[in-house]
Amino acid sequence: MNFPKIFKSRASYIAWRIAHKTLQVYGVNYGPVGYLSAYVRHFKGYRDPETNEFFSIPYDPTITHLEPVYDCPSDDPKDWIELTYKKHNLLTNAGKDYLHAQYWTNNAAGGVGVNFIALTESTLTPAVTDTTLGGEITTNGLGRTIASTRSHSAGANTTVLSLTFTASGSFTDVKASALFNASSSGTMGHIANFSTGSGTLSSGDQLAITWTMTAS
Repeated sequence: MNFPKIFKSRASYIAWRIAHKTLQVYGVNYGPVGYLSAYVRHFKGYRDPETNEFFSIPYDPTITHLEPVYDCPSDDPKDWIELTYKKHNLLTNAGKDYLHAQYWTNNAAGGVGVNFIALTESTLTPAVTDTTLGGEITTNGLGRTIASTRSHSAGANTTVLSLTFTASGSFTDVKASALFNASSSGTMGHIANFSTGSGTLSSGDQLAITWTMTAS
C-alpha cells in the first residue's frame, strides 16, 4: 500500500485511515459508526385462535389464551410503520471515555456493555457533552431495558442491539433513544433522534428499536 509523504510510515497512515473511517461520518464526530432504526405498530384487540372471533377489548398482558391483533400483523418490525432507518447516532464524550477504558486502559475485569436501551418523548439536540437522556421514560412499559438481542458474529464488524417495547400506558410521542451501560444512572454512550416521532401510543402498542453498531 502506498501512503502520502506527509505520513512518516505505512503504519501511521493505516492508523489514520482507521481513525478516519471509524470516527468521521460526513464530517461529524459520530464515533464508531452506528445506526438507529425504529418501528411502531398499534394494538387493535384480541382474536380467538380456535374460532377466529375478534374481541375489541383493552390490552391486558395477563391474557394468554387469545392472540393480540395489531394494525401490522407481521412480527417482523421491518414491516411495521417506520419511524427512522439507519439514523446516525452521536457518541458522547462519556461514551468515548468508556470505550477507551473498556478496550485499552482498564486493567481489571471488564465492565457491562453499553446495551441498555432508553427512550424519551423530549425534543433533543444531542451534544457530545450529554450525560443523561432528557425526559427519559421510566414507566408504563417503555422504561430503560437491556437489549433482548445482543448479537455479534466472530470476526464481523457489526453488533446488533434490539428490543421490542410494549406500552402498558399512554404516550404522546416517543422521539429519541439512547444506550447506557446500566439499568439506571450509568454511562450514556450513544444517543440519536428518530426521523419522525411515534405519535400517540396506547396500551398494547409496540415500539421496536434496533441499534446497529459498526467498528472495523
